[in-house]
Amino acid sequence: MRVLFILLIFVFLVCEKPEGQLLYEEDFESYNEGRFSPQTEGWKIGWKGTYPEADSFDFIKKEQTKVLEIVPPGLSENFWPALLYLDKEFKDFSLQMRARLEYSTQGSIEIGVRCDENQGYLVILSSELKAYIKRIDSYREPVEALLKETEIPFDIADKKWHDIRITIIGDSLSLLVDGSEIVSLSRLLYINREGKIGFVSGPEDYYEIDDLRAYSE
Repeated sequence: MRVLFILLIFVFLVCEKPEGQLLYEEDFESYNEGRFSPQTEGWKIGWKGTYPEADSFDFIKKEQTKVLEIVPPGLSENFWPALLYLDKEFKDFSLQMRARLEYSTQGSIEIGVRCDENQGYLVILSSELKAYIKRIDSYREPVEALLKETEIPFDIADKKWHDIRITIIGDSLSLLVDGSEIVSLSRLLYINREGKIGFVSGPEDYYEIDDLRAYSE
């Protein structure tokens, strides 16, 4: 029995995949509270494929720690959806963060990965307890293709913090929430390029993020 236990420990240590190289991290503690200017913090704002120099629609607020609050932009419907994106590109990577929906009855957490000015992918966690992966072929229209939809087997809309991990390697993408795989997809397009990550805000989206990290894969 002791030999079997030692063998199981050995298998776990060998098979457990270590984190890759840390590419980026942000806990927002150095940010001032209130509305912030992304251009001075390494972020940019865009909507429908354009990336103008514009005021932010996002806030840093203090709870136990500081968090980034994604709120609907003060724009006309012609400019939705709006995108707050990190001005840094990644290729094969895992994106980890904590996220929380502020309201249980509306909105969604929408995360863009491998994005350029016109194309990319959206990973969406909805208050309706569904997860979606969409391909964006144009932000200007926008033109979206729903690639996969699945039920979330627990309450993501409970106004509690959840650990989110999105891994994108080559032509595959997977989403884990609180350590459980929710949805995965392969045979993606745009596999040979680097792209940006971002957070999408629409007219009903209110959510918070914290402890953002990206690792190489």
